[in-house]
Amino acid sequence: MRSSGSPFDPQLAHTDIFTFKEDGDVAGVPVLRYTAKKARMVWPREVIPVSGWYSDTATMLFGGYVTVRSLPAPELCWALQTAYGQQWASLDGSGKRIVDFSCARHSTIVEGESTGKVLHSV
Repeated sequence: MRSSGSPFDPQLAHTDIFTFKEDGDVAGVPVLRYTAKKARMVWPREVIPVSGWYSDTATMLFGGYVTVRSLPAPELCWALQTAYGQQWASLDGSGKRIVDFSCARHSTIVEGESTGKVLHSV
């Protein structure tokens, strides 16, 4: 049950849980892959480099409230490039260059003033 209307309520957990296993390599880099067949079918190129998985040097803020372990920057960039291509940080899902990054900084969802359109804001 939600305690507020916000999907980013800090008292609620909002995450999907996927299990991984060490499974082969990509371009000579040992990787972990999803264990669930459906997840591998939906996201066939999403892999995690084994070296980054076992590193405990990097953390990030998840959901704006909780610090979690993360892949170190070199392994994270490699994983994103492997899954989404060399331009992963500059193109949207349609291949158009991203120039407005404001939605990437959101920590709450607010309703648009007159349009009712859902906007992301800082």
